[in-house]
Order: sequence, then C-alpha cells, then structure tokens
Amino acid sequence: MASTTKKFGETLREYRKSKQIKLGRLAGMLGVPASNLSDVELGRRPPFNGSQIERCVTLLELTDAQHDELLQLASKRTDAWVLPVRAGTLSMETGAALMREWPNMTTDVMKQINDLVRDASKKQKE
Repeated sequence: MASTTKKFGETLREYRKSKQIKLGRLAGMLGVPASNLSDVELGRRPPFNGSQIERCVTLLELTDAQHDELLQLASKRTDAWVLPVRAGTLSMETGAALMREWPNMTTDVMKQINDLVRDASKKQKE
C-alpha cells in the first residue's frame, strides 16, 4: 500500500510546479545550488530552515494555509517547534526572528531570552 503521508520536499515541489517555476530558477532565487533544492524535494536532504522556508513562501506567493503546511512538514522531519500562524502578527514576527537568528546566538543571549520570557510569564500569572 502506498504511503499517503505528505513530505516537505514533495509538497514544496508541488507548490513550485503549480507556479510554473523551474527548479533552477527557484534555486537561484533562494541562493542555493539546484542540486540542493532537488535533494530537498526528493527527501535526500532535510527540509530547509525557517528563513529559507519563509523565502520560499514569499517567492512562491503561498497562502497562509500552505505556509502552515510547509512549517508543519518541516518540523516533522527536523523535530523543530512550530508557532501557529493564529498566534498573531507580533508572535509570528518574534518567532521568525528567533528562528532566523538562532544559529548565531551565543549561550549568554539564549539565557537572557529564556530569563526574559520566564519573567514575563510570571508577571502575566500574577
């Protein structure tokens, strides 16, 4: 029996083809080699990171539902967390900024963010 589970790469390819954008063109717009994009679409490489997904969403002019789907599918493969779009614009901007900057953050910065969030959460509960 064939699997009906959608995968990130298959879905990205479906969206790209529906917009009639060639693989090489999208790869160029993303600033990645065409072979890397092909490998992502074929499931030979892990899904893109958050900022690359956001760039795909913009370039392919995807809907909010399609955006959500790509994030959900990427998180299944990478064990990443997903912030629901319904959380609001500021929440999404904050989550996107964290995802974008995460690879460059030092341990001290992460501790500061953790402390800030914990303190704000405590204040809300009071």
